[in-house]
Amino acid sequence: MRNSSAITILLASIFTLGSMPLSSAVAEAAARSDFPGEIVVAGMPMRLEGTGVKSVAFIKAFEAAFYREEGAELVSGGKKLTVNYFVKISAEKLTRFTLNTMRKNITPEAMSAMSAELDRMRDLFVDLEPGDNFALVYVPGQGTQFIHNGRLRGVVAGEDFARALYAVWIGPKPFDEQLKRAILGLDKDRRALPNIAQSL
Repeated sequence: MRNSSAITILLASIFTLGSMPLSSAVAEAAARSDFPGEIVVAGMPMRLEGTGVKSVAFIKAFEAAFYREEGAELVSGGKKLTVNYFVKISAEKLTRFTLNTMRKNITPEAMSAMSAELDRMRDLFVDLEPGDNFALVYVPGQGTQFIHNGRLRGVVAGEDFARALYAVWIGPKPFDEQLKRAILGLDKDRRALPNIAQSL
């Protein structure tokens, strides 16, 4: 199952199949990455909301952690999504998946209005290899930073764009509802989820 041809076939379903529950072996796998409970990004103190793992047919594809600025609103405040990848994913596939999920969360008019930002986003995604990290950091008033293996690739300005981008992971219609709940830590305390794509 772990030969390269089998993995290639399975990767076509990575962003469409459900994630494994964040419990038992999966929780232990996430814990091994040792995401810190608190970080400071762009001068913003942030705390870890939760972590989650995406697996397909027992192959671990990636693990994600979501940080939120202390004392800030989820929708408009600073935040960081960081993802460790264990499989190869092309920039073209990542872009297509992101755009398709954005369209499920915002209106066609909103997508059209941010065409320049979406073009910029396409330039900032990269081909990802096993062992890579890719992070998205939203800094209010500045924009969303795209960071590959600790190196800043660029910034896309705009709060509306940031809301649409994060909606892919934590919006009303994310690509994986179970993973969303895991990285937001919702299952542990049953908090209500704000509409990340509101006002779009």
